[in-house]
Amino acid sequence: MAKGRTKDRFFSVRFFDRITSHISFLVEQELARLGYGELRSSHFEIITYLLRKKEKTNMTDLARAIERKKSTVTILIQKLESLGLVQRDVSFIDKREWDVSLTKKCLLEKKKFFAISIKLLSLKTWGITEVEEKQLYLILEQIYSKIKK
Repeated sequence: MAKGRTKDRFFSVRFFDRITSHISFLVEQELARLGYGELRSSHFEIITYLLRKKEKTNMTDLARAIERKKSTVTILIQKLESLGLVQRDVSFIDKREWDVSLTKKCLLEKKKFFAISIKLLSLKTWGITEVEEKQLYLILEQIYSKIKK
């Protein structure tokens, strides 16, 4: 019995990377369809974060929110800035910091970005009920908090 559980656990854990890779691929495919083929799922994560936040945020808080190194976020933001989707301004609070906000161009694409999010990231799309969604979130949160320590 224990041997079977170990096998099940192994086969369950391998799905994390596969699901993540597949979602990233689908997000990038949708971005390319919108004419943003040079963007990756990490760029999309920043855009959707800023769309949901609805206000500018500094680079440190953004890096913390999406759990990436600040240097990585800087590179991602530079790409988004070169495409005219975000802008950086010196922070009024701390002149050593940059505030990031979405441009009008990006806000005009807001519905398209949200459509990608709904299409690919909605658990209902995946056939998961609300009860299962809550259970899944609690389980994944527990696993992540243990691993992150």
